[in-house]
Amino acid sequence: MTALFFTGRFPSLPLAHFISMFPSFSAPKAGATSSCSATCGCRLNDHSIDADKACGGRSRGSGAALGASPCISALLELNYYTKQEKLTTPHGTKLRFFIRLTIRPGMGTAAAKLNLRYVPAEFRDLSVVLILSDAKIVGVAKTSAHLTRGKTGTQVTHTGGCTSAHPLQLSQLPLQLDLNSSWTEYLMRHTRKTVGDWLVVIETTHLPLASSSVLISQTGCFSQPNQSKRKKKRRNSRMAAVPLPEFPMWAKFGYRFIVNNFVTLFLVGPMTAVGWELLQLGPDEITALWRSLQQKPIESLSAVFSVAFVAALYFVSRPRPVYLVDYACFKPPSTCRVPAATFMEHTRLINSDEKSVQFQTRILERSGLGEETCLPPANHYIPPNPTMEASRAEAQLVIFSAIDDLMKKTGLRPKDVDVLVVNCSLFSPTPSLSAMIINRYKLRSNVRSFNLSGMGCSAGLISIDLARDLLQVHPRANALVVSTEIITPNFYAGNQRSMLLPNCLFRMGAAAILLSNRRREAGRAKYRLAHVVRTHKGADDRAYRCVYEEEDAEGHSGISLSKDLMAIAGEALKSNITTMGPLVLPMSEQLLFALNLVGRKLLNPEWKPYIPDFKQAFDHFCIHAGGRAVIDELQKSLQLSAEHVEASRMTLHRFGNTSSSSLWYELNYIESKGRMRRGDRVWQIGFGSGFKCNSAVWKCLRTIKAPVDGPWTDCIDRYPVDIPEIVKL
Repeated sequence: MTALFFTGRFPSLPLAHFISMFPSFSAPKAGATSSCSATCGCRLNDHSIDADKACGGRSRGSGAALGASPCISALLELNYYTKQEKLTTPHGTKLRFFIRLTIRPGMGTAAAKLNLRYVPAEFRDLSVVLILSDAKIVGVAKTSAHLTRGKTGTQVTHTGGCTSAHPLQLSQLPLQLDLNSSWTEYLMRHTRKTVGDWLVVIETTHLPLASSSVLISQTGCFSQPNQSKRKKKRRNSRMAAVPLPEFPMWAKFGYRFIVNNFVTLFLVGPMTAVGWELLQLGPDEITALWRSLQQKPIESLSAVFSVAFVAALYFVSRPRPVYLVDYACFKPPSTCRVPAATFMEHTRLINSDEKSVQFQTRILERSGLGEETCLPPANHYIPPNPTMEASRAEAQLVIFSAIDDLMKKTGLRPKDVDVLVVNCSLFSPTPSLSAMIINRYKLRSNVRSFNLSGMGCSAGLISIDLARDLLQVHPRANALVVSTEIITPNFYAGNQRSMLLPNCLFRMGAAAILLSNRRREAGRAKYRLAHVVRTHKGADDRAYRCVYEEEDAEGHSGISLSKDLMAIAGEALKSNITTMGPLVLPMSEQLLFALNLVGRKLLNPEWKPYIPDFKQAFDHFCIHAGGRAVIDELQKSLQLSAEHVEASRMTLHRFGNTSSSSLWYELNYIESKGRMRRGDRVWQIGFGSGFKCNSAVWKCLRTIKAPVDGPWTDCIDRYPVDIPEIVKL
């Protein structure tokens, strides 16, 4: 069971719970001027920087050039940046984390808040260095910053220059950095054309702040007056890869058409010539050809039988198609609804530790969950009642409701079920959940039943893969797959923060899916299973323990989520799409990727890596709704639009993290919106403990009308909704 959520947008950094941004726009009046000091003379990373030379020789009076137009600043957006360094100096050890900021054109002044929630315990002091630079230009910013200890109001302020301060103890986290910037003429002119990448460096050190590095530098550059151009270029190249040229849309379309249809275009000429020659044959030529075949009967019969044998071998050996006839998702009753205020009120009554309550409040405020998510009845008690009886009651409620709806929609009879696969990660009673279903519906005695546990949130696709393999060896069979997670026995009553996240994110849910390999089902089936790709990173100890069930110091059992979870998920996704890409990507994307890879190896290693456009292969994306962070990360990594991840965000908002069944709530959302058309391809991506990343690709067989019943029926008209970064409780 995996809950992928942190309070910031970049949890893959060791600063695990950090970032919220509040851009505020206040355009300056026309005639306003910006300027930089002639010389800053500060010490940034032990290098002297001359602000006047850094900004191209402009002095304090050079801001007059801005008098005719209002000041244009940039909107700061904090983006994922992987670089981190651990430096050992004669004076102590420093740990640096680099966060990339993307600057977009906009009017007014930009503001950003940076919340630091976690820093390794061995680093006692903190310094924050602001560096504004990109791969091409040197910009100068007039900068002010306030560093605050928690909510006490204690501040260390630096405005327009470089000063020193007393060291800030990391034991007093959280620390908050408020940054306001107004940019100079050169930077303004640059941001009108392109997007610049900038860096904020978070640095820990054993030394006092005054003796290590400055807190804030007025200049925002890496360059030094005495550096050669070659050194400048080498340093800037380490900050950003060389971007690839951008081509017009008509060139991209032409390239894709030619490459993707190369074989067809190549064969058009020869096939046209052969057809024309056949049309030119007269009666005499046809008679002569027939007589030549009669003179060589053995060769002719051998050719005919060879073609027939190859065709028969192909049809016999090809895999049986697996159809998704239909599916049903459990819709929780309104009596199980848990608004955020109710959840926090119960938390305060259950938990006397104020820090744990505040932590869960912050998590819930940033979680992306709405007011209609549901918890099982046992969790509504104060304190919760996680008994075996209550757990079985929840299992019967969610599983039987989903199966009943599926049988009603498809007309499936219990005796028609040949294969039964059930997955539930953390609740594994005896008899098993699959036995409970067999007993409830009186399935046949020779039904092939399987009960998967401990497989995490990606177990739903593992169940699909298992059912597919069974349908390959059992002809004319139906497979019933049930995916769920039972919440009742998994309430964590302790105060360890890494174990409190599941309490805030996981909610009730279940899905029942009917698969079949019967040819007659092809006419009414919704989808055909095209591919399943499974990736397991369990050989890596760090990945194996990133989602781990254990007991805390007080003996309370729970699921511990490592701070490395998002980084490990990224590695697993990379391995998964490396296998998936050749199966689904058009030849044009594969060729571009190969050329880019060869070019980086042989020509210029500074070229930006080419990320294949998976939108060319898929029409819809169902990303596991484990938390806002995982959705944000995959949207950025795969370069998806807001509409592509809409189903995942709205499912998280309406139903919460329902574990392995969340992918089916997302698919139902797309259908309820009437967006599913014949021929569309759907990519389902799931993450789970172990650590696993699994993918499934479905092809839609018919245009699907919006269902008249289902989990979204009574609320689909309200969606999509705007989900703020923080909802104050």
